[in-house]
Amino acid sequence: QSFNSACSGTYVSPYSPYFARSDRPANPPSYSEREVSSDSAPLSAPSFYDRSPLSPPLLCVAMDDEAVPRMMLEVLIENYLGADMRRSCSIGGSLAEQRAFVDVALGKRDINLNPISSLDADARHADIAILDQNINLDCSPPILGSELIKELRAHGFKGLTCIVTGDSRERVAQLAKEPDIDIVIEKGMPLPQLAHLILRHRRVH
Repeated sequence: QSFNSACSGTYVSPYSPYFARSDRPANPPSYSEREVSSDSAPLSAPSFYDRSPLSPPLLCVAMDDEAVPRMMLEVLIENYLGADMRRSCSIGGSLAEQRAFVDVALGKRDINLNPISSLDADARHADIAILDQNINLDCSPPILGSELIKELRAHGFKGLTCIVTGDSRERVAQLAKEPDIDIVIEKGMPLPQLAHLILRHRRVH
């Protein structure tokens, strides 16, 4: 999957996301039932620039240890989710960033990993956290997106959580059963579709 094709709306992913909360059906469809036909019309990019003047832009944090997926996540949150890029970020290129992710999502550190005072207006939880699953398998213990989400929830994080992973379908299905994860999506879904799903899910979150 190339960067350009993933950013466009012309490619249609053959898989739907797994929803890990109350809107997930009691009997999830089989893989064959979830397949999307090749002639499905691509989704246009949702725009948060049409929001109410009183509604602030989203605060989004994302993480992937690999450079290209990390860049794609930045495009997703900036161009498709309309995030406030003064405080939103896509990180994970260094061990320091990986270990600081929870603090960044909780508003305890800024996008440069500098501490934020609890009295600062910027010290608020992110609206959306998007993570790769296998962030750093060389650490002990390994840094996994699902474990970071558990840590976020333990600290009272109420935002939407999303795992975007290249794991097997079986592993994706297992992750979807995790109560702390809102959405699990296989890597390769075009950014407009991914943004549409995130925003749609957030409306009912």
